[in-house]
Amino acid sequence: MNINLFKGIVECVERMTTSFKMGYHEAKAANMIPLLVGYVPKEAKDVPRIVTVLDAGGEVDGQLPDQVRKVIQILTRSDTYFTSLADSLEIFTAIHGMCCDPFPAIESGIEYKNMTIDALSDPGYIGQDENGYFQFSTNYIWIIKDAV
Repeated sequence: MNINLFKGIVECVERMTTSFKMGYHEAKAANMIPLLVGYVPKEAKDVPRIVTVLDAGGEVDGQLPDQVRKVIQILTRSDTYFTSLADSLEIFTAIHGMCCDPFPAIESGIEYKNMTIDALSDPGYIGQDENGYFQFSTNYIWIIKDAV
């Protein structure tokens, strides 16, 4: 499996939803909600609505070396509880139980096929962050295999 796989997963989230755009500046220019990878930049401290996608590990099966079960955590935040919940539910509804094919091309040239995307639970409230924004979290398992 390739390390650029995570970027492909984030591109799938962007493609399968309608309100979110990858990158802080790109989302701001498009008047959309930022879909960020791994962290929230300091310049976005005062931006209430943000979605962050985190790589939460995964597992491989020695019997199926061409397949990985990638765990992704998606955090939403907003200045209101119900807006953050609505953002989480939009993503949940768009991707849970779905497949993102064709999987985005990644820089290595290796092609992957997304078998399925499963949420481990529905969105859960995890409290307010240090800026007082309300946060929800959902973990997903993406089953991805080589397309060959």
